[in-house]
Amino acid sequence: MANHITTLWDVHGANLEGHSVMRMAFGFGFSSMRACAILTLIFIVSTPAFADGKITISYSISYLGVTVGSADWQLSLVADHYDIEASAQIKGLMSALVDGQGSGHARGILSNGGVIPGEFEAHVVTSDEADTIRMTLHNGAVRQLVALPPFPPTPERVPLTAALLQGVIDPLSASVIPNDKLDANVADQCRRVLPLFDGRRRYDVGLSFKEMREVSIPGGAAEPILVCKLMLTPLAGQQVKSPILHYLVKGQEIEVSLKPIAEAQILVPVGAAIPMLVGTLHVDPKHVSIEMFGPASGASSATRR
Repeated sequence: MANHITTLWDVHGANLEGHSVMRMAFGFGFSSMRACAILTLIFIVSTPAFADGKITISYSISYLGVTVGSADWQLSLVADHYDIEASAQIKGLMSALVDGQGSGHARGILSNGGVIPGEFEAHVVTSDEADTIRMTLHNGAVRQLVALPPFPPTPERVPLTAALLQGVIDPLSASVIPNDKLDANVADQCRRVLPLFDGRRRYDVGLSFKEMREVSIPGGAAEPILVCKLMLTPLAGQQVKSPILHYLVKGQEIEVSLKPIAEAQILVPVGAAIPMLVGTLHVDPKHVSIEMFGPASGASSATRR
């Protein structure tokens, strides 16, 4: 049982055993880290309004023209609370690079034009290992964190400090970006920096405008879609010599595509393109269901694709 000890941290940066500096024994295996990076990127962008409703999207994941996986994302909004469920699995041709499945759940509050995460949980299982993260947050600060299994420290890993765990957001809550730029230029919708902490690594996700693109959503005609570029800036928790991180941050142009939903004043993630060592991993929508209820009129609208 010694190799399955729960690591529990409090908001002040000390664990329950009394260490004064928050340090973590991070150490994803190469395959698991690839899975987490890819699964995180799949769900990283949407923009809900403050209205009750539910958005459900099913995705197909393809590589070199062949379907290699699937993903599902669901956002529920009730009053000022949000609840997100997500899952994904990758297999087939991708098994040489990454295989496995992951699921996650996050909940929190929408307040003053911002997201306040409360709870986050994620499970990733690959052919090499299984990884579980459970985290609670308060006002953007990590209060408690369970990371299983724990890993021995390594000098090649960038130390994670307590200061870096202030003002952070979990990966699923990062897919809930309040639409605070309705009157701005369309390009401004992409101009954001998200301070992400996934339970093991701290990194900034920078979004910038690429283009408006005509895209056909299943079941509908071609329509303008907002395409944002996504760049990762690792800050702590990562191994200095990690090949996958070096590849992802070295000028690789990751794309995230967003569909505007006029009835709810939101942007919904309807696709992503993630460059791999060879070719590109594509995430495309298979089915989109949107049911929103206006807070003022009580009217509802539904879009199904």
